[in-house]
Amino acid sequence: MNPYQKLLNRKRKWTPVQTTAGTCKPGAEEAIFRALALRHMELPVGDFINDALASDVPANARDVLLSNVKDEENHDLALGYIANAYGVDEQAEAEAYGLSPRGRHIQITRLPSTCCRACDLLRSSTILSL
Repeated sequence: MNPYQKLLNRKRKWTPVQTTAGTCKPGAEEAIFRALALRHMELPVGDFINDALASDVPANARDVLLSNVKDEENHDLALGYIANAYGVDEQAEAEAYGLSPRGRHIQITRLPSTCCRACDLLRSSTILSL
């Protein structure tokens, strides 16, 4: 079995659902809001993958990448549900949206450096599990 098929076989189907907000440790709110604001990066990652598929990609790899695009859509939906439950911080939203290729109207070729800046945003806050 080729490695791409092995990856596809290991994946499990999942469906995002609306959640309710749990309690946060005091002081964790900023980190949660900043992490949730980065949900604006999910669909641009899917767009980046779709753009890459326009080139010559082997069929086996194409199936894995298409599956990944669907995962990015699910991530976007799931993080949107969490944002609905917890609320959002407008300043964090504006900052993260400004990093997004959609927010800045930048070319998709700049996505990797944009992702690095997004990671820097997360590292600047204490990361706590939801």
